[in-house]
Amino acid sequence: MPAKSWKHDCRFGAISLRVEVCWICGKRGRYEGWTYLMFEAMGVYQRLYGLKPIGPHRPLADKLYSRSTVCCTRCRGTGLIEVKNAKAFAPCDHCKGLRRLFVVSAKTRSEIRARVLQKFPEASLKTNSEIERLNQQR
Repeated sequence: MPAKSWKHDCRFGAISLRVEVCWICGKRGRYEGWTYLMFEAMGVYQRLYGLKPIGPHRPLADKLYSRSTVCCTRCRGTGLIEVKNAKAFAPCDHCKGLRRLFVVSAKTRSEIRARVLQKFPEASLKTNSEIERLNQQR
């Protein structure tokens, strides 16, 4: 479940924590808003690129996709917006909670994904149509 986050400027540099008061320096942080935790962020990656979020394909995928998206300005790249006076969150209506927006065509996105899968076929996620086809073969 997403959590609130605070930015802290500590002796180790700027860090984001899920607590208002830093356990390292004891100072209050600057409220940043709601943010995804690790597993939600992994799910966002899967939904955005159609690839597994971890594995040896990531350096190549990240490089190839690097100029294909921009940070959503409406949610500031968090994928979440605050509701009920910051007591709750909702997915950003602009990026649909994905944090980024594509600036390339669907064809280009498909070509990038194909290049990654050519070198790392294990990075593929089964799509709904693939799962349905496999179920029909049973």
